[in-house]
Amino acid sequence: MVSSSTLFSVSRIGQIVVSSSPGERRAAVLRDGEVWGLAWEWPDQPNPVGAVYSVRVTRLAPEARGAFVAADAAGQQGFLDLSGAKPPPLHEGQTLLAQVTRAAAEGKRLTFSPAVRLAGRYLVYTPMRPGISASRQLRDRTAVQRLQGVIKSAAEPGEGIILRAAAAALAAPDALLAELGRHRHVWQAAQSGDVLGEVVPAPSMVASLLIDRPGSGPLAIIVDAPALLAEARAAAAKWAPEAAITMMLDRADPFTACGGTEAMEAALGRQVPLATGGALWLEQTRACWTADVDSGGASGRAEAVRAETNHAAAIELARQVRLRQASGTFVSDFLRMRNRQEQAAVIATLKAAFAEDPADLRFNAGFDPLGFYAFSRGRIAAPLVSRLSDGGDRQAVLAGLRALTRSALADPAARVALHLHPQTLAVLPHLPVAWAEARAQLGQEPAVQADASLARYGYAVRPIRSETAAGPEPSP
Repeated sequence: MVSSSTLFSVSRIGQIVVSSSPGERRAAVLRDGEVWGLAWEWPDQPNPVGAVYSVRVTRLAPEARGAFVAADAAGQQGFLDLSGAKPPPLHEGQTLLAQVTRAAAEGKRLTFSPAVRLAGRYLVYTPMRPGISASRQLRDRTAVQRLQGVIKSAAEPGEGIILRAAAAALAAPDALLAELGRHRHVWQAAQSGDVLGEVVPAPSMVASLLIDRPGSGPLAIIVDAPALLAEARAAAAKWAPEAAITMMLDRADPFTACGGTEAMEAALGRQVPLATGGALWLEQTRACWTADVDSGGASGRAEAVRAETNHAAAIELARQVRLRQASGTFVSDFLRMRNRQEQAAVIATLKAAFAEDPADLRFNAGFDPLGFYAFSRGRIAAPLVSRLSDGGDRQAVLAGLRALTRSALADPAARVALHLHPQTLAVLPHLPVAWAEARAQLGQEPAVQADASLARYGYAVRPIRSETAAGPEPSP
């Protein structure tokens, strides 16, 4: 029998750590001092997911259950996904508001949905789908009834409102009603324009982290730049006015100091070591994700080792899924268990470890006859591996500029240059924000040199040579 001490104790997200470098912002979300979430944004390539556009239908595509649309006056094209339950009637030439659900990538257009959802910390405003409901994560029925009563008295005909889990912690309805008012104002303003293009921007990374934090309780936000501190304060005042939030400025790369870089590197691998001495193997196939638990070098009584390793693996599995922003079906092969009671305890640990995950989660009731356990997680963001691998040359330039500025600032007397593969260096003119931020931090033009001996996507920061010249300023 597994002791209660083996089960995972649910803790709340207590820290958000953000570091900035030329052309990039990286964030880590911490639970009890351990990184449980990662986020990043690139000012030179903003993530449009969540933004609302005014689009015009250019061609209906019933065979693809959608329509092709013009997304802006510059001619950017998109695809309107109409595979939802009740797509609206459309005709060519029609203009409508739609929300970006997937960024353009690998030659594919922006993907839009006609079902606009304006998400806030306490509620989701769904102007296309009327009715009042509550998130499945809001499990307190008394709180649901109380909050629904508040919303019903304030809702206007035709409005749709979904109460979020964070609303349960509100002592008074003021913040809830204020957020409803903001959503209503944003939607009314979006409808008033007649020009194609973005009408409601996607929230910033810092704002998204506050909006999607379901739990309550004290929160510390640590950033490394005054501009980030101002952004965090503004986002907290707007989206979490009731929360007890402490803001701190730490100029010494708090993302790396808290373990963010280490967690990101681990999340790109297949094997993750467990504190028990075993390991968790997590791999993606065409059909699903597979998770395999290995007792490895764990020592002790076989029965106790299996129990401790299985529970440690369940916790780490939930953590890795969140770090990787993985979605789809997961089939888990835990170490053999004697009975259903032990299996139920592992499932309970896994579910508890997924507490505060904003994605839609579905868990099987039990293990299947072959001893496997399956669950699924909905997609809420692009997976970590795709965001980093899609970066390619861009990621190499950003990592190189980050290393160059930190090296130069650590030793201002040293004269160093960033060396990049020629093909990677060719990307630099397409990163004007990154270049401008590096120049501002250094107080001069960054020194950059092509080096064909470097591997593609590689970089090096070395002492400057006499023939090294400052890289050309990128064209906007």
